[in-house]
Amino acid sequence: MRRARATALACWAGACLVPVTARADAVDFWSVFSRVGNWKESPVKAVVLLVVVLAVNYALNLVVLGLPARRLGFGLKRSAKDLIGFTLFAQVADRLGIVVGFAVATACAFLFKFKGENGLGEWFLAGIALNFVFCGIAVGFLAYHYLKRRWALPVTKSRWLALAAGVITNPSWIMVTWFGARH
Repeated sequence: MRRARATALACWAGACLVPVTARADAVDFWSVFSRVGNWKESPVKAVVLLVVVLAVNYALNLVVLGLPARRLGFGLKRSAKDLIGFTLFAQVADRLGIVVGFAVATACAFLFKFKGENGLGEWFLAGIALNFVFCGIAVGFLAYHYLKRRWALPVTKSRWLALAAGVITNPSWIMVTWFGARH
């Protein structure tokens, strides 16, 4: 128990130290590997940031999926091990959701003929909204796969937990809160 508290405290402290651009679902790796993230200037800092951010993301996944799965009778040790893979695959699902979301927003911009500066703002708002939707769907389906197929939990409980994972661990919250704070 003491070890779990120390781990949770370390994850929380790491989250407080992570720049805002890296707090998506507790992870946004692009800034780490771009010039904005100073990858070329400080590779050690970038790697440490990447590990800390992954640890925070893992802790969030453990709270949202692992602990409820334990209450449903699935072993915490196995779910904790499986959530390592889930955390990594969720990053891929997140990126796919972003690509699909902004691709659909671009299609909408052409379909509804967004023009000028206002059109750019409308495209951006549509992109944020669709990003939230598609990232949530992608992460939710991945969570459902783990909950129902891999861990063999009941269908109804798996659906509710997958929905919770799609909303709570959705990396697009940072975009929504960032945009809301600006306007």
